[in-house]
Amino acid sequence: FKNKVRTFCQNPGGFVSQENYDNNLAVVNGHSYKELKSNNTNLAILCSHNFSVPFNQPIAYVQKVGELTNMLANGQILVQRFGDILDGMLSVGAIPVIAHPERYFCVQDYPSLIYHWLQLGCFTQLNKGSILGKFGRHAQIAADYLLRYRLATCIASDAHSPVMRTTHMRDIIEYLLETYGEREMLRLLFENPDRMIYDRDIPHHGSLPERRRGLFF
Repeated sequence: FKNKVRTFCQNPGGFVSQENYDNNLAVVNGHSYKELKSNNTNLAILCSHNFSVPFNQPIAYVQKVGELTNMLANGQILVQRFGDILDGMLSVGAIPVIAHPERYFCVQDYPSLIYHWLQLGCFTQLNKGSILGKFGRHAQIAADYLLRYRLATCIASDAHSPVMRTTHMRDIIEYLLETYGEREMLRLLFENPDRMIYDRDIPHHGSLPERRRGLFF
């Protein structure tokens, strides 16, 4: 994409909500609860755009775009499925990298989804914290399942600070060497990340899981 595109505020088990503002303009928000969980993951996709001179009314422009989408949806918000987003990105030559899918409830329930996303041309990035049990038992079991079926393209740190969830990778290197061997460790931590950075082809990987239902039932 020409403009900067990023995701923000991913909420596994969260809820999408509609909020109405000035002139009853319907917009999207999302939230999550401590106890109540949904079967979905909601997130925001932010796209930065710099307008050129002499245009200087970006807020008014966005409001007009919002009004048009409200018109298409009969005064409601438009619902876009995850598959629609993947199809849209792939159609313009972009390759979606699906971050920490082992933490998505839908993947924990139906891990075969990952295989089909890979078949579409997507990549998957597991987090070392999930593999090492830092995000709970379900995420760890799902991560192990995806690794066993070679459904992970790479593994990253998911670093958020120099103290918690750091960029240090020695622990995951040692775990992969002991559990999956040197070949898989090199593929997931060095070879595939290098190919992604330098826009080189990544060999096909992954097999369809034997169990088509969830990991926990």
